[in-house]
Amino acid sequence: MSSFRCPGCGKQHVTENEFEQDFETRCLRCGETFQVTEEIVHGDHVTNPTLDDAGTLDDAITVQRPTRHVSPAGKEDEGVIVSNSPLEDVLDAEDADETKPSGPARTGQRLRYVRKANGLAGGMRRPENVGEEAKDDDRSDNDEKPERHATRQGDPNEKKTFTLPRWIIAAFAAVGIIVVGAGAYFVFIRGAVKKPPEKVVAEKKKKETIPATTPAVGTDNDKPGEPLEKPSVAPKVPEVIPISAARLSAELASNADETNEKYANAALEVSGLFEKVQTKPSDQSSPLPHAVFAGEGPPISCDLSASPTDMNRWRTLPHEQPITVRGTYGKNGFLHVCELLPLTPPAERKYKGKEIELVGLVDAMRLLDGRDQFPTVVLEAETHCRVEVNCLFRKTDEEAVRKLQPGTPIAIRGTCNGRTRAGENYRIRIDNCQVVYTSAPVASAPRLEVAAFLREYEEDLRPTLLPPPGMEDFITSPVSVLQLSKELALDTKAIDRYRNKIIIVSGKLHQKFPPTSLILESGDTDQVLKVQCVFGRRNFGDLENATEYRIRGLCTGWLDAKTIRLDDCESFDPAKNKDSRRLTAEFLPHVPDRVLTYDLAVFPLAPGTTPVVSRQVFLERERGLTETVTTHTGRLPGKSLFDAGEPSNWITQKKTQKVRLPGPTYQWRVSAGFVEVGQHIPAKGGELELVWEPVLKLLAKTGDSWKWTHANAQHQYKVVKFDKDQGGTSVVIQETITPRLDPDHPFEIRHVYMRDLGEVERRESQQISSKEKRILTERKLIEDGGTSSSKDSGRE
Repeated sequence: MSSFRCPGCGKQHVTENEFEQDFETRCLRCGETFQVTEEIVHGDHVTNPTLDDAGTLDDAITVQRPTRHVSPAGKEDEGVIVSNSPLEDVLDAEDADETKPSGPARTGQRLRYVRKANGLAGGMRRPENVGEEAKDDDRSDNDEKPERHATRQGDPNEKKTFTLPRWIIAAFAAVGIIVVGAGAYFVFIRGAVKKPPEKVVAEKKKKETIPATTPAVGTDNDKPGEPLEKPSVAPKVPEVIPISAARLSAELASNADETNEKYANAALEVSGLFEKVQTKPSDQSSPLPHAVFAGEGPPISCDLSASPTDMNRWRTLPHEQPITVRGTYGKNGFLHVCELLPLTPPAERKYKGKEIELVGLVDAMRLLDGRDQFPTVVLEAETHCRVEVNCLFRKTDEEAVRKLQPGTPIAIRGTCNGRTRAGENYRIRIDNCQVVYTSAPVASAPRLEVAAFLREYEEDLRPTLLPPPGMEDFITSPVSVLQLSKELALDTKAIDRYRNKIIIVSGKLHQKFPPTSLILESGDTDQVLKVQCVFGRRNFGDLENATEYRIRGLCTGWLDAKTIRLDDCESFDPAKNKDSRRLTAEFLPHVPDRVLTYDLAVFPLAPGTTPVVSRQVFLERERGLTETVTTHTGRLPGKSLFDAGEPSNWITQKKTQKVRLPGPTYQWRVSAGFVEVGQHIPAKGGELELVWEPVLKLLAKTGDSWKWTHANAQHQYKVVKFDKDQGGTSVVIQETITPRLDPDHPFEIRHVYMRDLGEVERRESQQISSKEKRILTERKLIEDGGTSSSKDSGRE
């Protein structure tokens, strides 16, 4: 490295190369051209940039030799290219100012400017003559701060500084610009595009509430603990109310004023069958295009004048296609600003994603055969229903599902996963199912009858609203097919008198279609009307072979131009006094925390001996467990617990003893179509075995029977009769136990069960001869203590 000064202005120039021959250059300060000779070049004066006392970097104007240069002689040779920088301008201004001091003080000040502009003052500088002043400056710096002075060029201990090439710096700068630009796009531009219109409006209103100027922090206007501007309260988003068109129409028909007030200006999601698009007067303006729902009551109309949905979509909707429309309710069944949405039944909001319990009959089972991924139980629906319930069990429960039979009563708990389309009909999926063996639902899951559950889920698939099962209107007067034929021949709209009502129709058998339906006709050749009667699996099996029938069912309207349809039919013939009542789990319920008190009398074998009596308390616990405790023992004063008077007063006699003896423990469950009671009985090897007895067969009617074999004895149960008194409905079950070792002397047990209460009477006897029986035990319910343990009779 070498340096030289301009002979005109004294400006110092520096070159990175050693001087080799004379060359001509121009001063960057005064612009004078001069000849650089060996006499004015000092090769050992300029060193690497140094630090002055203030720690600033001294950087002089540098000169770099280009590859080609034309000398004054006209020869092509190496020359220099001189470049200036912003830092040079600062230094040149200082040199031009004659008022600034010279010498070491000025050099230090100049070095501070250089330090501030380090990295920006790169450029090629030409050498200058080094005057005495410059030598003095360098010497003073070396004398005062020798440890900070950089090493000279060629020194083996010289510290070399690594400098990145400019193309790398430019590449990094370009990448930085791209990253910053992309971030700005996603934060400011794309974020604004994705925001829903309502959020953009809300943010705009929020910005408008901020004052143009706010007091500076620390001024007198600031109050500790209080914001400068109270935040504005965001408007409450109105809740959308899901409802079926059939239900909304029914509410309007019942009370229009009350319905208009109930839904005034509310956001509704109405689901139902699409009827047509027509131009009709609105509740607020002149005739406008409206989409009208199908129905028999007051029409539900959707104003399409301000609809965000394209009009072509409305006009191309198929007739009676289920749709969901969101709009603002006006009055009298009109919706405004209507938007067409994906079909969503109103029941989804109530049940989807929630745990429920369904009670009904098994219609079919689907096992793991390659088509179904999980064992599935299909529950029996009403015959007019368009929705099927599929209950999916875990693969580990396949064996339990395999044991079920069609027609078996069952209670299933699972999570409702919503309704989907299945061809022309629909399917509701219940996931992670398990069979429920209790008479009461768990606290978190409502228990629903399958029929009622399905009627809610298909409200949007019907033009009219059906009441809950069992709440339909009932026409008590029977009507013949001939009467219907004549009435409807005069006016086909007369069917409205019977639609969605339970009626009784009598007629001659036209044709049977096992196992679901039959067709009745009048028998007259001039009457073409027929009535199709659709049965459930269980009720069709109750039909007797006959040529004439009297059928009760729900009239669902015209099947075709010559046929009326009845659904959920059953045989109805009061003349034969046939009892249609059936056994249900309510005749032997299990209610946790309920307390029942019984008296048990045991009759001795020896005649003339007083029977022994004890008082037993039954405590019903969770999970079907029932514990028993004997609290008193004594003598029965009469011959039977069922004698006239009050035989239960034995407990007040002096010889009665208070005891506290544990009794048998029982288990209760509903399984495979039976209410079963389990008890631990000693088995081989001294171990206890839990044995389940099928005490009630669900849906059994008068005369039905079932069998059970255990411990070398056959048990046969028979429904004797149903009865009704002031206490409610009761049923008598006769149980006959025939030991294999002594079949000529069977045991008989007469059970009386009261609906919603359980067993209230039990009498056990043994057949001594064809005309003689001997009483063995009697048990009678003394008190139903409800669910309060404080009513535990005799407890201390």
